[in-house]
Amino acid sequence: MERVSKQQLAMMPIEFKLNGQAVVGRSDETIIETAKHYGIAIPHLCYKEDMRPDGNCRACVVEIKGERVLAPSCCRYPKDGMEVTTDSARAVASQKMVLELLLSDIPEAEVPAVQQGLLDLGLDWRASGIRGALVACTGNTGCKFSATDTKGQALALAQHLESRIALDRPVTIHLTGCPNSCAQHYVGDIGLLGLKVGEDMVEGYAIYVGGGAGVERGLGREVYAALPMAEVPRRVEGLLRLYLAERRGAGESFLDFTRARSLDALRQGAEAALLGANR
Repeated sequence: MERVSKQQLAMMPIEFKLNGQAVVGRSDETIIETAKHYGIAIPHLCYKEDMRPDGNCRACVVEIKGERVLAPSCCRYPKDGMEVTTDSARAVASQKMVLELLLSDIPEAEVPAVQQGLLDLGLDWRASGIRGALVACTGNTGCKFSATDTKGQALALAQHLESRIALDRPVTIHLTGCPNSCAQHYVGDIGLLGLKVGEDMVEGYAIYVGGGAGVERGLGREVYAALPMAEVPRRVEGLLRLYLAERRGAGESFLDFTRARSLDALRQGAEAALLGANR
């Protein structure tokens, strides 16, 4: 029986799925290379053809079915039957986060071009009173302790709120994926503690309000317990709508507003504010 050489093995076709499409790659060809052959663009920074791929920048991460952590496509090779998604919510959120960090070190002359590039990616360089005060831990894309995809869900929450509410002062929202609380949910104006919810163990959060640090120190109170993530944006929106409708002018902070009210009053008022907005 003729022995197959390593070179021959490397050239053997590998059949897998890329964004739901059946594709054929090679065992010596990375996912990002196969994607390029099929016209699928994956953001990347440190990857360059003919250079050793190290996966340092993490801009090219993709989601692989059955794997908890996102994988850098520049140094990950496909296997038969693998299912890869380059544009899932988790992958896109992580890709965008890496690119957003570049804004901290851009030469002045290149700022307009970078701003336009960010708009082309669906991002914005102008921080709102929501997005500018948003804090999230690593989440379950990179931490084994986290119950939730905090970073991806933080972006989804910001998009939901920004499309419905305009704040004239920042309200801090902290998302943390486990009780270790790396994002310190208990000292945010609004704190979200990640957990698994219901019999299906879907990702969700308990919501806290009224946390503060320094001269305003104090732990947040749990206003909602064990909500599936699908319900969280609406509940947070209700709390913010209540605050804007009933505060004593722009000088009253969300912290002071929530501390002055009972949890029942906050829950009932938030639901009423949502009903009023939907009329």
